[in-house]
Amino acid sequence: MTVVGFRSSIGTWGCAIGLIGLTLCWPAITPVSPAVALADEPAAAETPPDQPENDGSTETDSQETPSTGRTLEDAPTLERQVLTELESAPHWPARALAAIRLERFDCAPTRDRLIEFVQHDPDWRVRANAIRSLAERSIEQGEGWFEEEAEPRVIRTALRYGYEVDAGRVHRGVRFLLRSNRLDERLLGAEIAAASGKDDLVADATDTVRSVILRMDRAQAGLLSPRLSAMTGVRGLFSRQDWMRWFRENGRRVELAETRRDPPNPHPPPAGERSFLAELNVDAFARFESYVQQWPELRIDLVFALDCTGSMTPVFSRTQSIISDTMLFLQDITESPRFGLVAFRDVDQEFVTRPFRLTQDAEEIMLQTWLQEAVHGGRQSESVLAALHDSYAMSWREHVERLVILIGDGPPHRGEGGACIRLAERARTRGGIRTQVVEPINAPVRDFKEIAEAGGGRLWTLDDYVLILAELLGLERSDDIDQAFMAFIRHYTELLR
Repeated sequence: MTVVGFRSSIGTWGCAIGLIGLTLCWPAITPVSPAVALADEPAAAETPPDQPENDGSTETDSQETPSTGRTLEDAPTLERQVLTELESAPHWPARALAAIRLERFDCAPTRDRLIEFVQHDPDWRVRANAIRSLAERSIEQGEGWFEEEAEPRVIRTALRYGYEVDAGRVHRGVRFLLRSNRLDERLLGAEIAAASGKDDLVADATDTVRSVILRMDRAQAGLLSPRLSAMTGVRGLFSRQDWMRWFRENGRRVELAETRRDPPNPHPPPAGERSFLAELNVDAFARFESYVQQWPELRIDLVFALDCTGSMTPVFSRTQSIISDTMLFLQDITESPRFGLVAFRDVDQEFVTRPFRLTQDAEEIMLQTWLQEAVHGGRQSESVLAALHDSYAMSWREHVERLVILIGDGPPHRGEGGACIRLAERARTRGGIRTQVVEPINAPVRDFKEIAEAGGGRLWTLDDYVLILAELLGLERSDDIDQAFMAFIRHYTELLR
């Protein structure tokens, strides 16, 4: 099944829409924005008389970069070695981490490495992180930085961090995206328009955000809500009902938050006042790097068992959002993960369990997650045993990490708690399946702690979901590594949706 508006076709758009050549090239699942090329068609550049041809260097190559702070030359040997390994890694998370770490320094060689990432790294996620680090270091824009950039999400990042992109290209790209029949592409156009700071485009962005709110269905609202929140400055809305309620209460008005920063100034923040990953001590950074290097090799099968009874209503949309975020992140950083879902209620309701098999089609499981509703119920206990049984009965792959995450606010039926505990223990010892348990209401639920312990997992709250991810990815549990991982997630969430 396909979520209308979230799976792109592949097509090429040429001169019929002017000088802009736009190419849609989607991976299997990208409910974030599509890769729509914004690059102008190449034209032969004339070389002024008596001047050498441009060798690809930028204007900043000839500028003096202040080196009154940290320099790479003075960095410990361990840090230089780690950076070299990250920069040459074949997988984007490692190179992105290198770009983030280079914010730490104030010297020309590290500035030039960031510019090299911006202009030549093959992965847009690395380029976006490098732009952020350049801006945080207050590096002024060099000539030609974005002339060849063909990824609109990188253009969005550049504009948001105060850099300039040719106004004609921005207008043409925005106009094209705003005409799309896909809501995520239209929202991407609105994001670029708002970040441009141009009055006419900001007005278009406002109209588009209003239109997206009115048109999106339940699944689209779930996937687009984080980006709508960033654009409006409104937090805590996760569902279509949330947005429509806010829209009515706000007098059907939409006002955009400021998403464009001032251009970088020549005075970077002093050492000690930069992002967490830039300031992390060298030993902890080296340990974190070793984990990041392993992520692309991980193979994961993950099943969510989700309580869909009415008592979950206060936290249901947020829970769905966290499940989607978890799948998106794992899809981006690991090798061919598979996801499954078991929605469950109770014996006297529309269904007891509704299982969706393990699949590499993360979009399908996200869709099914957002199509579930928290309704009916009211009992003190739920069909937890049936949900665990269907979760463990999935078709699991060999030689992968196997995990079930049980999320609910009601205990097993009386007399079934012991069976749930034994089932979780048997799944762990015989099937190699770990069980993590989440209490979303932050109130103790009978038997949940024992189920988690029997399944080799822990008892968590919704606020802990990043730490569940960290444990799944094999990270050690220590304050500095936990904070490093949460910082990486923040970079991912802010830049790469």
